[in-house]
Amino acid sequence: MRPETAPPIPVDLDAAHALGVTAPGATLHEQGETGRVFDLASVSKPLAALGVLVAVERGLVDLDEPAGPEGATVRHLIAHTAGYPFEGEETVGAVGARRIYSNTGFEVLAAHVEEATGYDFPEWMEQTVIQGLDLVDLEVDGSPAAGYRGTVRDLLVVGRERSRPP
Repeated sequence: MRPETAPPIPVDLDAAHALGVTAPGATLHEQGETGRVFDLASVSKPLAALGVLVAVERGLVDLDEPAGPEGATVRHLIAHTAGYPFEGEETVGAVGARRIYSNTGFEVLAAHVEEATGYDFPEWMEQTVIQGLDLVDLEVDGSPAAGYRGTVRDLLVVGRERSRPP
């Protein structure tokens, strides 16, 4: 089936919505307001993680270098295993013991990348992720944990990038 002939996906929402399906080479389906800028909430985290991984790829950050609470690394922060709670700087678990979904961990991660790269994290994201993928609408001025805004069209571009083999 060709993307332009794909049947709509049933959506029962009384609010504005957008959705899309992508494969490594192309968008397979778009529906709803795919060009509308939405609050991305926690979808901000994987976008921020992509910016962190660019710093790793460039040798500016190492996944196993110390970051966050005593004994934690960049890898722990990305994986939500640094012991931070959802919000707050006091750890609530041992490093590496279990996953605790954490906004704080991503705030700490962004600060670590700022220190390592010499760029404010939004500027780093702009130069490496937004420009690197030719994204049009992604706004990264908010929290890397939950404050980004963007379109489904830009998220589909990111999805294609992440689904390609290295």
